[in-house]
Amino acid sequence: MDNAVYVKLKGIVIQDLQKDPHRAHFHERELKTEDLTPEYRRAVEEALEELRAAQAGR
Repeated sequence: MDNAVYVKLKGIVIQDLQKDPHRAHFHERELKTEDLTPEYRRAVEEALEELRAAQAGR
């Protein structure tokens, strides 16, 4: 796994979720596809976890 690619992708996913938290549904559906790279899968999973934690902490 390329850590630099993972970090960049995670930043992109987090920015997307900050702009529109409803996009979480889109990212959750993406996780169900088979063709994701390991870096992108990990980035989306962790970004969604962080979003849920932030929402639970409100």
